[in-house]
Amino acid sequence: MQALDRGHTAIVADLQSSIKDELCLAFLGFGGAVFEVKPSQGASARVQLSKDLAWLSETDRAQLKDLIGLGSFYQTLSPFCSPQHCFTSKNSATRQALSDGLSEVLHVYREAILEVQQRCRHSTTLHITALHVYLERFKTLMPALAHLVHHITEKDLQGCQILHALANLARQSTAEVAACTTRLQWHCFQPLRKHVLAWMLHGELYEGTADFFVSYKHEGSLQQQGTDAGSENAGKAARLDWPKDRRKWHNFRVDHSALPPGMSSETAAGILFVGQVAWLHRKGAATAGDRASFRPVAPWSQAAANEVAAMFNADCYDGPRLGRCVAAARIQAAGVLWGMLVEGGQLQAHLQALKAFYLGGSGDFLAAFLHQVKKIEQHSPGPNTTALLVEAWQEARAASTAAADPLLDKFKIELPMHKAANPDAHLHERLSAAAQKAPKSLAAPAYDSWDGLRLKYTAEEPINQIIPDTVVKKYNVTWQLLAQMSIWQHHHMLSYILNCLLKYFQTDVVDVQSCLFGQRMAAMDTLGGAQRAHAHFIDTVTAHAFLDEPKVMEAISGVLVQCRALSSMVQYWSHTPAGAARNQGIQVKEALANLLGALKTLQGMSRSRAPSLGTLVSSLELCIAGQ
Repeated sequence: MQALDRGHTAIVADLQSSIKDELCLAFLGFGGAVFEVKPSQGASARVQLSKDLAWLSETDRAQLKDLIGLGSFYQTLSPFCSPQHCFTSKNSATRQALSDGLSEVLHVYREAILEVQQRCRHSTTLHITALHVYLERFKTLMPALAHLVHHITEKDLQGCQILHALANLARQSTAEVAACTTRLQWHCFQPLRKHVLAWMLHGELYEGTADFFVSYKHEGSLQQQGTDAGSENAGKAARLDWPKDRRKWHNFRVDHSALPPGMSSETAAGILFVGQVAWLHRKGAATAGDRASFRPVAPWSQAAANEVAAMFNADCYDGPRLGRCVAAARIQAAGVLWGMLVEGGQLQAHLQALKAFYLGGSGDFLAAFLHQVKKIEQHSPGPNTTALLVEAWQEARAASTAAADPLLDKFKIELPMHKAANPDAHLHERLSAAAQKAPKSLAAPAYDSWDGLRLKYTAEEPINQIIPDTVVKKYNVTWQLLAQMSIWQHHHMLSYILNCLLKYFQTDVVDVQSCLFGQRMAAMDTLGGAQRAHAHFIDTVTAHAFLDEPKVMEAISGVLVQCRALSSMVQYWSHTPAGAARNQGIQVKEALANLLGALKTLQGMSRSRAPSLGTLVSSLELCIAGQ
């Protein structure tokens, strides 16, 4: 009997020795005779205890089963940290950074398993309870991290999506997991730190990666122009020939869905603006042949670099602190941009060109051009209209003082062909189009198929910061109104009325507001102030020209229609029925009365336009009374 007991004891001792030998391998996800590896529905196989170990008590079996589950979680995490996974991670530096952080955790875990192995070798019995106590910290950490990796892999998360997943894990976990997550967040914020510093300080944008919220929106075939950032170079800094960089300021944008947790939209917009100025500063230096542009650094570099690096290198990302740093850098960047506008951008020359060609400041050029257009507009627009307009533009340039203006080349005359319609078709619908628009929209009077005639102007960087496309559209609709008035003045139809309107538009609106705007710009020393002053100027011009008042524009349209009807009647007088002239005169008077009524209503509602509007109303009253 004693021999049997000794034999059973020896068998148990051998089994315990086998368990100790295989236990460390099981903690790393490998099986053997005692621990088996079986497939599962998760991201990796499950390590299970063999059913042949009947001598183990239910308590020991449950505790061992709980412990060896760590091996399953290790097998989920280990492939994510492998070089093969990093190579196929779609150029996501954030996933690579997370892999580096998890490698640190797995290193600590393996060190703990080696310690377990040493303890097992120096112990005659297997103390499962002691192992539970020693590995307690990993019992909550490893499942949480394995679930995180499985979620990232299954959803194919990239960039800020990983940062948001980490933030969610930190909020919903224990203190042990939260501390580990903080360290992983530090790793994952490092690629973002590199992107932010490269963009804010050097104007360099890493394209083809989901790790940064600033991107460039390419326009059609321009996608490869100025940059070699293709699929093979994704995630790398674009190697640019800076003097030939064709990218545009307004095509840089912020993807708000790619913002990291804790970063406000205002901070992201500030980073975008500072980087745009750095990009423009570097591009300008390269264009000017500055050899220092090969290693460009923005003027605010030292302070911003130190501050941004300190925040991203801190144990915990501080969003509000970064926001304050970006706000300070934005102020400095705005100052640099203003200096570029005033010193090298010829801002005053561009503003003078806008007044000269959009607002009739160069009177002889506008008169010469309209004289040429008079020959063309006698016919409906056709396929050759654009070429004829360009020819008229060039002839007017040669015959006026505008020939000496170097900025005239930036203006182009065009007539979109979708505007070319039968001038008599659905005229009453087109006359009421202005009234159907929103009260704050701008529209010149609707008249005929030449309504779409427009003057195109494109400002380059950095001038387009003061003269963006939205402002150019306001200039253009003002030019359309002046051109219509001038064309009909050339026709000598109701010349007194049109002279009154033109005098008001040109003298009381354009000249007066240009003088006030010039005084403001002379005292201006900031970019923001200049932007607001210019926006106020063109808004005041369009408002005082009634372009935001659909009823006034509709009334002017009615006057123009009656002008054309009267012109046709005079031209074909021999075919005019008896009494038609009298009826046409009544309609002309009604059209003028409608215009006068609309202006009087506006005069009573807005005192800001007096006394200029009052003078115009008085002139129109005298005209109507004299008919």
